[in-house]
Amino acid sequence: GSFITEPAAMTVTSLILLSQFFSYSLSTKFRYVTLAVLFVNISIGGVMTNYAAPPVLMVADTWNWTTHFMFFTFWWKALIAIVINTSIATTIFFDELCDGAVCIC
Repeated sequence: GSFITEPAAMTVTSLILLSQFFSYSLSTKFRYVTLAVLFVNISIGGVMTNYAAPPVLMVADTWNWTTHFMFFTFWWKALIAIVINTSIATTIFFDELCDGAVCIC
């Protein structure tokens, strides 16, 4: 199941982006950065538990990585990286996000 988790999350979220944002006349740069942020954040999120990402899944039993261990070792670091990643992209494209057609402000 963990092999399908990240690709499925990326696909479903990309479809949501398509209907909510990409249907408007936004720049190509905005679209690529938004997809990149999405893919990076979902991949980073794979270290939040010991059974989410395939690389973690392969070593979790051998190295005794429990959910508790993953939370206190990686989860909070992953969360900080996701917040920083998203904040930078939002700051760069704030004017485009708050354009009349796509006002999320």
